[in-house]
Amino acid sequence: PLQPGAPATGFLRVATDHVDRLLGEAEEMVTAATRLRPRLDALTAILDEVEALARDLGRVRRAGSSARARPADGEPDSAQRVVGVLSRLQRRLSQALWDLTADSERIGTMAGTVLGDLREVRMLPAGTLLDTFHRPVRDLAIDHGKELRFEVRGGEVRLDKRVLEALKEPLVHLVRNAIAHGVESPAERTASGKPAVATLVLGAEQRGSRVVISVRDDGRGVDEEAVRDKAVRDGLVDRAHAVTLGTDAIHDLLFRSGFSTRSEATDVAGRGVGLAVVREAVERLHGQVTIESRRGAGTVFALSVPLTIAATRGLLLAVGRELHALPVQAIERVARVPASEIRTLQGLSTIRVDSEPVRLAPLGELLGGIPAPPPAPDAVLPVVVVTTGRRRLALAVDQILGELEIIAKDLPGELSSIDILAGATILDDGRVVPVLNAEGLVRDLFGRSPAVAPPAENQRRVRVVVADDSATTRMLMASELEAAGYEVRTATDGLGALDLLTTEGAGVLVSDVDMPNLDGVELCRAVRDHPALANLPVVLVTAEDSEAAKNRGAAAGADAYIIKKRFGREELLATIESLLKRAGGR
Repeated sequence: PLQPGAPATGFLRVATDHVDRLLGEAEEMVTAATRLRPRLDALTAILDEVEALARDLGRVRRAGSSARARPADGEPDSAQRVVGVLSRLQRRLSQALWDLTADSERIGTMAGTVLGDLREVRMLPAGTLLDTFHRPVRDLAIDHGKELRFEVRGGEVRLDKRVLEALKEPLVHLVRNAIAHGVESPAERTASGKPAVATLVLGAEQRGSRVVISVRDDGRGVDEEAVRDKAVRDGLVDRAHAVTLGTDAIHDLLFRSGFSTRSEATDVAGRGVGLAVVREAVERLHGQVTIESRRGAGTVFALSVPLTIAATRGLLLAVGRELHALPVQAIERVARVPASEIRTLQGLSTIRVDSEPVRLAPLGELLGGIPAPPPAPDAVLPVVVVTTGRRRLALAVDQILGELEIIAKDLPGELSSIDILAGATILDDGRVVPVLNAEGLVRDLFGRSPAVAPPAENQRRVRVVVADDSATTRMLMASELEAAGYEVRTATDGLGALDLLTTEGAGVLVSDVDMPNLDGVELCRAVRDHPALANLPVVLVTAEDSEAAKNRGAAAGADAYIIKKRFGREELLATIESLLKRAGGR
């Protein structure tokens, strides 16, 4: 394998897209090698059955030998011949399995070596990017009348070229913010007892399989009171809740799209500009952004990202019949928690981790499933504790199936906009599994806190019930509808949807066609046969694009029909809006 820092004996100019293609092929080679394992397991099972059959026949032959006369010519009887054939087959199978296992291990080792070497080709010193900021920083400081000492630290830390390229825009935002709004003028600094020359440090530090890129200044720091006032004026929180916001909640407000305190003149740091862009870019890399700030002493933005975005380790989690992968970078620990240790604190379920209460949430509910019933008193819950920044969250799952290599693929189209999804990966058996974004899960849960101002009493939101057995499709539709202002309830099959409709009611039903227990067409018929639901607008969503399928849905009473491969946010919202207007729902 290539050794970092080893002297080069020559250079070859290669287009980066060629290297990317080789990386992708190497990743597929690793995936193919891992898929050999189930084949080996299947061969092992066959060999075990052959051995068991041989033992059974041997017992039968021995038991019957005393009751039968051997053939006069001394030839073996039929049972002996079968045992002999099975014995030879067993030896051949054992040898083939041994050879295949050895070959599989060699292929896996070779594929891993090739992949490691190719990844190393893409690794560059952080200074390749960080050192390019010297001149722009100097020019910006002059433009804003600031005196500034700029330092780059940790430029020798190596990381993936794609990671560096993706970090360029976030770092530009942060550096501009620091110079324009974080650092004071020389007169201000002198008046407050600081040196006239401010310090701005752009640094890189490797921490295991991750690297932390930080932007540190010794300027004003974040004015938390100004952030609270701006949040109240923008309607994000009410005044009563604003005073209760802690530092973490205030920093989260800064990352909201469009949130900025720049208009608050010189007594506000103006930290809102571009921060939404920063967080989005970092989370696309499966990274995290944290802020540390002290009023009058300065601010540190820390961007924690993986050294490479090619592959990572993760846990495979089961929630009902669905599987999900969670990258290990965000996982603090896994545990089995007795239900008797779950406590209610301020109306929320919590467990104690390191003697501190940590919010407990069923992963299925966060993914849009029906709220789970309370666990039995003697139950033991598998729990995954995740940490993002200074926030911790305990996720209750049905099973923790083990660790796996995640070669994450980008999600197509509208799926890429779902905050709680980071991509998808392929298991050894070919199944596609969503990769969860821990940052998005934490933000989704804590974003529901009462600190966010509730809608006014006279604003009645239309409830939409979404039924789909696919967690990904369910989350996508729920996310789009909630963003459009609808109240959303979800169900994993037709029976669950019908129960929600009859117990809670709804303004619209959006249902998949192919579902277990009660499919979408039968659900539509059941809705039309129910006196209280007969006029409910129903939208069927299906992968089948044929006139026969559409006619079947129409015959059941569906009002609209959306094809999944052409599914888009605009079509879904326009269809629902049209049906509500027709029904007088708005």
